[in-house]
Amino acid sequence: MNRNSIRTTARRARLMAGALGLMVAAGTPADDTELFVANLEPRGTVAQPNILFVIDTSGSMATDVLTQAPWDPAVTWDGCFETDGLYFSTTSTRPDCGSNDWLEKSQDFCQDAQGPLSGVGTYGGQLLGWRADSERWVALNADQKSRPIECRNDAGIHGNGTDSRLWAANGAEGPWAGAGDFQPAWNESYTLWDGNWLNWNATGGSVTRQRLEIVQDATNQLIDSLSGVNVGLMRFHVEEGGPVLAALSDVDASRTALRTTIDELTANGWSPLSETLYEAGQYYAGRDVIFGDAEEPGSVAASRRGGDPNATGYRSPLTDACQKSYVVLLTDGAPSQDTSANELIPALPGYASLVGPGCSGTGDGACLADMAEYLFKRDLDANEAGIQNVTTYTVGFTVDLPLLEETARRGGGEYFLADDTSSLAAALNDIVVSILEDAATFTAPTVPVNAFSRTRNLNDVYVSVFEPTGTMHWPGNLKKYRLAGGRLVGQDDQPAVDAATGFFRDDAISFWSPAADGNAVREGGAASRLPDPDSRLLYTDIAGGPLTVAGNAIAVANEALTAELIGAPAEQRDTVIEWFRGVDVRDEDDDGSTADTRRAMGDPLHVRPAAVIYGGSEDNPDTVVFTATNDGQLHAVDARTGVELWAYTPSRLLPRIYELYQDEPTSTKRYGLDSDLRIHVLNDDGAPGISGAERVILVFGMRRGGDSVFALDVTNRSAPVRLWEINGRTPGFADLGQTWSTPVVAQVDIGGTVRTVALFGGGYDDGQDNPGYRTDNVGNAVYMVELLTGAKLWSAGDNSLEHDLVLTQMTHSIPAPLSVLDVTQDGLADRIYVGDMGGRVWRFDIVNRLSGSSLVEGGVLASLGAAALPAPQPLSQVRRFYASPDIVPVVTQGTYYLTINLGSGFRAHPLDTATSDAFYSIRDFRVLEVIDSDDYLPPLRTTALVDVTNNPDPTLLISDRGWRLRLVQAPGEKVLNRSMTFQNTVFFKSFSPGAPANSCIAGQGVNRLYQVNVSSGAAVTNLDQSIDEPGDPLTVADRSVVLQQRGIAPEAVFIFPDDAAEQPLSLIHISEPTRRTIPSRMPSSA
Repeated sequence: MNRNSIRTTARRARLMAGALGLMVAAGTPADDTELFVANLEPRGTVAQPNILFVIDTSGSMATDVLTQAPWDPAVTWDGCFETDGLYFSTTSTRPDCGSNDWLEKSQDFCQDAQGPLSGVGTYGGQLLGWRADSERWVALNADQKSRPIECRNDAGIHGNGTDSRLWAANGAEGPWAGAGDFQPAWNESYTLWDGNWLNWNATGGSVTRQRLEIVQDATNQLIDSLSGVNVGLMRFHVEEGGPVLAALSDVDASRTALRTTIDELTANGWSPLSETLYEAGQYYAGRDVIFGDAEEPGSVAASRRGGDPNATGYRSPLTDACQKSYVVLLTDGAPSQDTSANELIPALPGYASLVGPGCSGTGDGACLADMAEYLFKRDLDANEAGIQNVTTYTVGFTVDLPLLEETARRGGGEYFLADDTSSLAAALNDIVVSILEDAATFTAPTVPVNAFSRTRNLNDVYVSVFEPTGTMHWPGNLKKYRLAGGRLVGQDDQPAVDAATGFFRDDAISFWSPAADGNAVREGGAASRLPDPDSRLLYTDIAGGPLTVAGNAIAVANEALTAELIGAPAEQRDTVIEWFRGVDVRDEDDDGSTADTRRAMGDPLHVRPAAVIYGGSEDNPDTVVFTATNDGQLHAVDARTGVELWAYTPSRLLPRIYELYQDEPTSTKRYGLDSDLRIHVLNDDGAPGISGAERVILVFGMRRGGDSVFALDVTNRSAPVRLWEINGRTPGFADLGQTWSTPVVAQVDIGGTVRTVALFGGGYDDGQDNPGYRTDNVGNAVYMVELLTGAKLWSAGDNSLEHDLVLTQMTHSIPAPLSVLDVTQDGLADRIYVGDMGGRVWRFDIVNRLSGSSLVEGGVLASLGAAALPAPQPLSQVRRFYASPDIVPVVTQGTYYLTINLGSGFRAHPLDTATSDAFYSIRDFRVLEVIDSDDYLPPLRTTALVDVTNNPDPTLLISDRGWRLRLVQAPGEKVLNRSMTFQNTVFFKSFSPGAPANSCIAGQGVNRLYQVNVSSGAAVTNLDQSIDEPGDPLTVADRSVVLQQRGIAPEAVFIFPDDAAEQPLSLIHISEPTRRTIPSRMPSSA
């Protein structure tokens, strides 16, 4: 295998050598992904990984080779790259000569990067650029080369380098501030390359040096760049095995001593590879010293028990649960004088059960690959939680040995080739960065029934599932089940869900699946029915017009689809496109063919499928299901067959294709299309199917994938048309943040003309990923646009230059979908309610037939979080509203009011336990009047609402302003989804983090379903099914019941079975139907 093929297929990390301690203390992922990641803690609190370098010091390492002159950052190296530029990428692939993805080196304020860039020419980390016009830190942009660059690892350590402002900050405090209150969310990870280094790297051989000298220089440069890891060193003895020359210790404390030890290495003797790897295993496991004492010098005292140079046993460097440990074995030749471990290795504890009898090779190094496999599979410290194993990487320096490749493969690592200074430096960099990326442990749990989202159409239920991984691509799928007797069943009419666990049964077989697919995300479902690559209809929008025109095809033949557009090197353009279409160009199924089909979908992490019935009959509807994924594709799927009709990738997401192709390890989740989909039938005649003047419009955002809102006309199911895209650079939408707020379609009379509009909140400012209280720079707005054109008709916000309705208190982003009502029952929307990230609840009155600044009045109805408090606001009061309010009309004792029901919770960090969250029911008595923006009374505070937490049967007065139920069942209990109300009963779910079984496993949390009276919060039934005596009153515990579901359970909806006369209402844990109607305004009696 040649170097290029190895590097193409190798699992290589995004971050290069300077990542250095970054991924040891990787940033905690925002959003639900933290449920699947263990051991991500603030810098310095996680057990540092161990990296033990084993360097070949055999006689052949004295051989001379022609190589580059040593890298010297003080020298200007000629070449095609910008000497004063920093090149950047979201992958580890070095830029091409003509790349424009560079920024001015003089604007790099990331001190953490200086050492790595100077030492090894590259750095990886979470980086952002300062956008002055919006006063916020944003993703790096090659078109803005002079923006200041900052990194997460500098926080509190180094700012602009001139004063005490040490934290990057958004807003007027920025770009740097003296405290960390307004830090950005560090959700973008990049690799940087020094343009001068890239020029040096491309130079040819010009000096003659010994192999060992090159290894010494490359290793020392790497060590100079590392931080936050433990590094140790071994070498080969002259004839038998090898000693530990430097015990594993913090590289920041031992750097000088390590360099001295490396500089003192000399080349002589043989290459006892397997004996030395065996000794490395003895050291890691804390077993007897064997080959470490075979010759002088022996293993150092610091590696032995008690620090005694005469001790016969090693002191294991494994000190913490889940601590990651590695061996990096570098050699320039095959094993020689290497048979003394051939009997010792198979005799290791548990060897036969883990590896098998005997060794796979013969002669010298017969057990090398077997030893690597043993170290990878064996728990070397059973007293600690998790598996304390060792991963082995190998480097062939001026030699390509199949045995080294096998050793790395069986040892869980990678094999690299190098033949000169630059390639060896690159190989060592890639290995170390891959190691550091792996410091975060992704947990792939059993897939719960409905990992987050699902939808229902008639009796068909469509379930989105996904599988967390540690790489760019998370596999996902769309599966179909059926509702029968209140239960989900598969195509065999058998229950699909194990009632005792809440998981899919192992023998469940979903519709569209050829065999039982149970909990297997990648098997069955729509993924298994993807068309062959040659026949798939994949579209983008680079040519404009209908998506079906040739210029929009994602196909090799479309010359407009350049390598630059998909983020790929020019020579890989065709291969990457074929891979995206479904050709298994990387032989991912390991069947020896790179021309067969790979059928895979991305993860629909937060996407609720949307279904449209185009015709057919009730028993056999002609339905298309739409879903979107974080691979950046919107899929249209024939619900009868599960076959994809077409898929659409917005042009702004095309550069992600190469990222996905590389599929590199990352602990920073990458997003694409991750928002709910909204279907609206324009000119709906009420009859089944789509016909006549009816038009089907699909509207959706990107959630964490970006700041765009899209509208597609899918009236012709086979010929989609993109109507418009709005983003933060569209005039009039500067306050648009990440588009979390799913648009709501309604009709509004503007100046005497009834318009069909889409209404949505300004979205999310990811600065809210930080735990403390803060105001926002984007997302603090509400928008109304023309459905068919995307033209802005009206907006509200705190910026008088941008908005029709200026509200100075609108300082927090609004990611929740708006609750839009027709209070007067005239077919026109006239009321909006929504919460924000400051704990405020807003009310807006649409004054139909007016226009411009007079069209809408609005203000704050309630302030239930930190926005109502003076600084410094305690974390316990930093409440956020991510979900849409549930609005319920109530008539009681002659009084008519609306209840606004919603719960608070930190959706960005569901494992947070600092906030005291609650569920609120607010009464709005001014139902039929318009409140002028200037006439709002002071907002309701939490103390104005009756606390019903400890009273299972409270009595509220008609004049009370509502009630609140504090969430106290477990630390960190919070509400993350919308509540639903039926027959005067509110149903909502809470999530509590829950403790993982050990620190190596991500906690999955506990979900509860609450059922309370809408007017008082009283318990309404013995929901927890506790054993009570007849006639006993309901208790506080009767309000809720624990659900058998991991992850964050989706909101509840009500299912009315077809045989409702014989069966009661069924409440199952699925998301609401896609085609909603505005809730009935007919008052209910309470």
